[in-house]
Amino acid sequence: MFTDWFHSKREPRGYKKKIGDFGEKLARRFLKNKGYRILATHFQTRIGEIDIIARDKDEIVFVEVKTRTSETFGLPEEAIDWRKQQKLIKTAQEYLFKNHLED
Repeated sequence: MFTDWFHSKREPRGYKKKIGDFGEKLARRFLKNKGYRILATHFQTRIGEIDIIARDKDEIVFVEVKTRTSETFGLPEEAIDWRKQQKLIKTAQEYLFKNHLED
């Protein structure tokens, strides 16, 4: 009985990816409208991935996009725990190093 309920509540295959892609598209549009220049999307290393890297004048911004259709599983910012923050920092440092942008 539980498995019938569980399977009836599942999203269609690829649903989460579509929601994530939509959120990233909105984030890119938002940044562009605010004057940011998108430098990279989906920058990957062996450590992790950064969804969007953008420049605003002299600042480089590393963006992790979390898209939610409801608050059932919490707010998007609650999905970035300490471990994820460390992966983002190391991935950002690698981007800076590879692009000769480190201080």
